Amino acid sequence: MDGKRIGRFALLPSGGVSQLISDGQVTSTHVPGIALLDQFETSACYLLVTDQDCPFEETFHFILLDRDLHVCARRSLGAAFSFVPGN
Repeated sequence: MDGKRIGRFALLPSGGVSQLISDGQVTSTHVPGIALLDQFETSACYLLVTDQDCPFEETFHFILLDRDLHVCARRSLGAAFSFVPGN
């Protein structure tokens, strides 16, 4: 893989999704998740890894962005935790 770890992006959380910040500028792109765990750049695109930053929500989101910061693909891995108290 020709990718490298970068620090270009940040997130502005709003509910379960976040607005993408690129190089300190707010963009019109929205991505799932509220915590940015990692980010990579390849010769063709960017890959972001986010989650819900909640101990009860063990879901990771993988978002592929093109060079214009449009979401090309996204996948989620995991499931929400649910607790049902017993009698």
